[in-house]
Amino acid sequence: MPERAERPPSRMSAARMIRDYGYRAWSKIVGYGRRWMAETAISRFKALFGEHLLSRKPRWMDAELMLKACCRA
Repeated sequence: MPERAERPPSRMSAARMIRDYGYRAWSKIVGYGRRWMAETAISRFKALFGEHLLSRKPRWMDAELMLKACCRA
């Protein structure tokens, strides 16, 4: 049987952890802020290249995205 993904901590347990460990330690333990970084990266990519692709077939869409990513690296 596959392992179940861990549930996110409840608000009360998060508040308890912040009290016990401090905000910085808590955020590092639970990975808080990782979503923010990912959304920022996607936002920058879209700002540079736009939201649309010229390619129509999935194979060429992948290639187009890879080329765009490599151009800015």
